[in-house]
Amino acid sequence: MNRSSFLCLLFIFLFPFVLFAQQARIISGPMQGATTTTSTKIWMMVSHTSLLKFEHPELEGKITGKIVKYINDTLGIVQLDIDNLLPNKKYPLKYGFNQDGEINQQFSFSTDGEEISDFSFLFGSCTWPFKKKKKHWNIFDTMQSTPSDFMLWMGDNIYLLFKSWKTKEKIYQKYIDNRTHPKLNRFLSSKAHYAVWDDHDYGPNNSDATFENKELTLQAFKDFWANPSYGIENTKGVFYSFKKQDVEFFVLDNRFHHQGEELYGKAQMDWLKKRLKNSEARVKFIVGGVQFFATNGESWQSFPKEKNDFFDFIEQEKIKGLLFLSGDRHYTELTKISKGEEGQILEVTTSPLTSYVNWLPGNKNPNRVEGTFHKTHNFGHIHLLGKEENRKIKIEIKNRKGELLWNYEVWVNDLY
Repeated sequence: MNRSSFLCLLFIFLFPFVLFAQQARIISGPMQGATTTTSTKIWMMVSHTSLLKFEHPELEGKITGKIVKYINDTLGIVQLDIDNLLPNKKYPLKYGFNQDGEINQQFSFSTDGEEISDFSFLFGSCTWPFKKKKKHWNIFDTMQSTPSDFMLWMGDNIYLLFKSWKTKEKIYQKYIDNRTHPKLNRFLSSKAHYAVWDDHDYGPNNSDATFENKELTLQAFKDFWANPSYGIENTKGVFYSFKKQDVEFFVLDNRFHHQGEELYGKAQMDWLKKRLKNSEARVKFIVGGVQFFATNGESWQSFPKEKNDFFDFIEQEKIKGLLFLSGDRHYTELTKISKGEEGQILEVTTSPLTSYVNWLPGNKNPNRVEGTFHKTHNFGHIHLLGKEENRKIKIEIKNRKGELLWNYEVWVNDLY
């Protein structure tokens, strides 16, 4: 074969791949983010964002922002803010890239309802970046098929390994690799999502406020999630709160201000106290990347001054209806601290989603509820059931196949 014939065959072989690489398409998403009764956020990662078109007869004038951030020459992130919606309504959002104007793909999202009613959500942590064919990823098929209203990611949602936290290019590539997994991508498109980070989204193992590239990882986190907000004025981080009916979630950042005797930092704790004091929610979930009451490993127990100050505030202000959620430990357990007639303090720990299970012996926890300690891949499913005095919380932990590992029910009035 002469050189010209060889080059011709090579071009014929490679041309479809070149065309595919240049083709405008959705790389990941659409994913619904923070949602209220009248608004939502939509996230997607696309190639050739300039060719992306939307058609929204019911949404005319309601899309208030189309934020485009370019990762490289062809890849970009689109974040939509959609406002002035009706409560408890399903909306179609048509989109496409066809340059002749045809919009041929559709994504549907729903707003929250105003009335107190039953709802549920999934939660979990620790998604190790195994190869795409590994069976670990099947957990997202199970979670996608589990009826629920939204997902709460509690840290180590990606793993910045082997010093990949050193450069912006490597940080963003980790997110791109994560979001292009087909099973995860389908799950992301199936319901709304909220997220917080832990050390492996933030930087090196067990990293704290001294991590030199925390501004880079903060920006990446903000680019790839669609949370209600990130920190407050003059205090950076990924902490925020959001409401669902008579329930409020307080999502804490245990990395950006973690230094010395403080896990969360004074500014974040002042924010949390103020929000709790003003909250009218009957149930208040406090969410963190590491455990709150564990006696070993990374935990709020290792910061007694900050933790005790918080619980002094809780007692003084008579804050009721607390339930804590955490991840990180690569096992699941339920911690219960009885406060007598005042109620019970509960912490649900669920981990890992796909990562390695914890192999260390011991893991002592004197307040663990018997039968709730499991070392296997798992996720949580919490149901809010009933109304007013009959409002109840049902906690379920399920394995990769969706089989029940343990469950626990508590009346809202019995929470401390």
